[in-house]
Amino acid sequence: MFSPAYAAEETPVSPDIQETTTSANETEMLQEEQKILELAGPVIQEVTVQGNVEVVTEHIMGIITSKVGEPVDEEKLRKDAEAIFELGFFVATDYKVTDNAEGVVVQFIVQENPVVSTINFEGNTVYSNEKLEEMIFTKPGMIFNRTFFRNDLQRIKEKYQSDGYVMASVADVRIEGTEITVVIVEPKISQIVIQGNKITKTHVVQRYLKIKEGELFNSNKLRLSLSRLQGVGFFSDVNVNFEPDEDPNNVIVVLTVEEGRTGKLGFSIAYGTQSGFGGGLSYENSNIGGRGMKLSVGFDLGSRKEYWLSYEQPYMSGKVTAWKLGGYKRSWTDLWYYIDGEKKFEYDRDKTGAFFGLGRKFKDDSLYNWYLLFDWHEVTNDPNNPPAGYEKSNWANQFRDKSGRAMSVLEDL
Repeated sequence: MFSPAYAAEETPVSPDIQETTTSANETEMLQEEQKILELAGPVIQEVTVQGNVEVVTEHIMGIITSKVGEPVDEEKLRKDAEAIFELGFFVATDYKVTDNAEGVVVQFIVQENPVVSTINFEGNTVYSNEKLEEMIFTKPGMIFNRTFFRNDLQRIKEKYQSDGYVMASVADVRIEGTEITVVIVEPKISQIVIQGNKITKTHVVQRYLKIKEGELFNSNKLRLSLSRLQGVGFFSDVNVNFEPDEDPNNVIVVLTVEEGRTGKLGFSIAYGTQSGFGGGLSYENSNIGGRGMKLSVGFDLGSRKEYWLSYEQPYMSGKVTAWKLGGYKRSWTDLWYYIDGEKKFEYDRDKTGAFFGLGRKFKDDSLYNWYLLFDWHEVTNDPNNPPAGYEKSNWANQFRDKSGRAMSVLEDL
C-alpha cells in the first residue's frame, strides 16, 4: 500500500505579531524593575551640598558614594556624612532627604570650621614661636582642618623627641574664635637621686653627669651621662629610673650604681739565660678614697730595675683642672754600646726623675683640652770596659781617643 510523503514546512510569523511579543517582554521587564524599586524605596533624583563656603563642592562630592538613580539607603547616607566630617574642615555634618514628584533629593548640610587668624604657642622654651610655625602646615588665612592640625601636632612632638626631649608633650589646644593656642609642656628634672655608691663620693658621680637639676629632661644627655659613668671604671653597673614629682610637669631621676673593684695588685716573675731571675710587684687604684684619685706604685727587679710612684686626679672640665705628680728610678745593667753596628763596650745606666702635669678643657662640653707635663730627671752612665785607645774625658758620659775622636754614652730622650 502506497502512502504519500509529507514535508514539514515553517509557518511564517507576521511582523505585527513579532513586535507585539517584544513589546510585551519589555513591559514585563519594566514592571519587574518598578516592583524592585518600589520594594527598595524611593530613588535619588539629586544630590546637593549646603553650607560650604571655603571648601569647594566638588571636593565634598568626590567622597559621597550615594549616587543619582540609586534607591535611598539610610546607612549609606550616614556613612557619607561621616566621611565628609572626616575631611576635617567641618564642625558638624548632616543630611536631609526631601521627596518630590519624581523621587527624592538628598542634601548634605555642613558647618565649616573658622578661618585661622592667629596661631599662638605657650610653654615652649626649646624652640621659638617662629621655629614651631615653620614645622606646621596650618597657616593664618587657611580654614582650620582638624586632621591637618593633628598631623601638625605630631610633627612638633617628633621634633622634640628627635632632639632628646622625649617627655615633652602638647598638653592642650584652645580654639577661641579664629585664634588657636597650643600649650606645650617641657618637663624639668626637679631632683637627681644617686644611690648605691658606698665608696665613691656623690659629688664625684655628679661631675660625670650631663643632666642637671632644674634643666629640661633630655634623653640624649641622660644616655651620655650613663655612658660616662660606665666608662669611668668605678662601677660594674649603672641603672636609671624615674619617679613622679609633686609637680606633674617635673620628673625625679634616680640613678642606681653598683660599685666594682678599682684596686688591682699585680705580681710578675721572669727568667732569662743571661739576665737570670727577675720579677715585680705593683698596685693600682683608680678611685682612692672614693674621690676618683688614681694611685700607681710598684717595682721591677732584675737586670732592669725600676721603682715608681704616681698620684693623679684625671678628671678635667672647663672648671676642674686635672693634675698628676710622681717620681721614678730606673737602673739598667750590661747595656751594649754600638758604633756602626759593632759592639764596643758594656755600660750601666741609672735614671732618676720626677714629673708634674696639669690639664684642663677649654669648655665643659669641648672635645679639646690642653695638658702640660714637666719631667725633671738625671741620667748617669757607668762604662765598665771602655774600648781600647779611649780615655774618659771631662764629661761624665764621654770618651776620647788620642786623635780626639769623641764617643758619647747618652740616653735617647
